[in-house]
Amino acid sequence: MSVLVMGDRVAVVLPPGDTLIFDADEADDFAALLDKVSTFTEPSA
Repeated sequence: MSVLVMGDRVAVVLPPGDTLIFDADEADDFAALLDKVSTFTEPSA
């Protein structure tokens, strides 16, 4: 995954080349979501 900042936009480039483009508010929301899901753990098998 690559993250590019382009002025007031943030682009996230995912394999295999899909691109998401966020404005500043959407980027903040996306960052908060990533912080939240990073605290989840996979259940033990």
